[in-house]
Amino acid sequence: METILRKYREMKTKNQGCLILMRDGDFYKAFDNDAKDLALATGEKMMTKGGFSATIFHANMFDVNLPKLLKAGFR
Repeated sequence: METILRKYREMKTKNQGCLILMRDGDFYKAFDNDAKDLALATGEKMMTKGGFSATIFHANMFDVNLPKLLKAGFR
């Protein structure tokens, strides 16, 4: 998890106005404040563990969750 979290934080620094989703195998993951925003916009569960928050959903739910994110104003 450390590697993907490090990559997420690097991408977030470069793209501060965007919600960052990281693909990890069959899942999409969002961390920190993006995890909270993703959970609120989609209804997915957010978890907190080891000093960070994450919201994770299966890749087959991408087509369901993307319109929810766009409707909520995320890019």
